[in-house]
Amino acid sequence: MKNLFSYILGLGVLALAIAGCKKYEDVSPIPVWETGVHGYAKYAAGSNKSFIFADDSESKKMKVDWQWVSIDKLNTVTKAEFYISMTDDYFAQDGTKASARIGGDGINFLTLEGGTLKGNRENTQFEMTQAMAYELFKNEAFDYDENGTAEKVFDDPERNATHWFLPGDAFRIRWVLTTADGRVFDSWAEDICTEYETYHTDGLANGGGKNCYVDWSVVCISELAGTYDYKQTNMVQGGGGPVAGEIVGTVTWTEAATGLYDITDASFGHFAFVWGDEPALGSLKLSDACNVLTLTGADQYGDTYTYSNIVVNGAVMTFNWSNTYGDSGTIELTRPDGSSWPNLVGG
Repeated sequence: MKNLFSYILGLGVLALAIAGCKKYEDVSPIPVWETGVHGYAKYAAGSNKSFIFADDSESKKMKVDWQWVSIDKLNTVTKAEFYISMTDDYFAQDGTKASARIGGDGINFLTLEGGTLKGNRENTQFEMTQAMAYELFKNEAFDYDENGTAEKVFDDPERNATHWFLPGDAFRIRWVLTTADGRVFDSWAEDICTEYETYHTDGLANGGGKNCYVDWSVVCISELAGTYDYKQTNMVQGGGGPVAGEIVGTVTWTEAATGLYDITDASFGHFAFVWGDEPALGSLKLSDACNVLTLTGADQYGDTYTYSNIVVNGAVMTFNWSNTYGDSGTIELTRPDGSSWPNLVGG
């Protein structure tokens, strides 16, 4: 009788175990993972990688090589949509620094499908210029004052036709992919975006490319080093009066640090012509801060200098200079190689 009871009990435990296993499988089935696709973007050879403040010339445009990727080749992308958004830093009402996301999740600026969409891992090149970005964002607005009234971004008086975008403005291009089976891929896990390597080449992480988006910003560069021809007129002697005549010569600006230049004569021959003196030097340096020219330091007599009323016309730049002693003149400064000056202004 004891053995029979043990046998019946064993059958019961076995039945419970089988039932338990079946129930567990019903609740937690082994997942079947879907395959997917992503994009891959890389700056084209020779492309700029930022917007350059106040410079939207052909050589400064941004060009991107983009492709869709199906690693296992089981999916086909039938449509690719590209969206651009902008971040504008500003100071909130409480004085803290804040960021405005302009364009929300992005403004569609390009759609590839049909004959315009290439195959798996085949590059398509697109470009973005400041002029293109301005056209996309020119009607966008944001409630900067948090008073319920949105203001247009480009109503900001600091933004104008010379430089619609300011240093620190940031941009992102992202893409949305639709596959032949109707699935839409508009976001990816962070490890796909930042860690997964689509390519293991070029000695760079992911071959220098990005899987989910392209980010860039507006930066300032300074390329004023060189030797230039000058002509000086309208001279005034400090403590005296107008001085007749004209001075011609050359001046050299040598980069001492980013945006900072040593100069051979802040007076462009004025000291020698008017005073029979050595060039105006001392601790003077020329500063180029996002195309705003100022002179730092002082000359050998402790006087400071200002360059003002700057007008750029191709390779020729004219401006007035003066120092705190009262010396002044008008300069016509020419680049001998014929290249155009940046859109410089006086500070």
